[in-house]
Amino acid sequence: RVLNFGASGRTMTRSGDNPYWDDPEFNRAKASKADAFVIGLGTNDAKHYNWDRQAFEQDYRDMVSIFQGLDAEVYLVVPPPLYEDGAYDMNATVINHIF
Repeated sequence: RVLNFGASGRTMTRSGDNPYWDDPEFNRAKASKADAFVIGLGTNDAKHYNWDRQAFEQDYRDMVSIFQGLDAEVYLVVPPPLYEDGAYDMNATVINHIF
């Protein structure tokens, strides 16, 4: 059985404009007793007003640790490339090279 705990427009960083950490789906995911989790966050963190590399890396590690602590496998998804710098207020360098 596959369950979806995704939430559109969320950030990995706790300090982002719409953090997944504050979304009810995050709590549902933690309570699901799943065998594996797929984390696909980061695109919205690349917005110029959200980007903080140190916070992103720390919050990513924290979230992975939380899911690993639930005795689950964790898979990380790299965001798709951004071909136009500034599209949707996103930094192409962050998405295409840092991630």
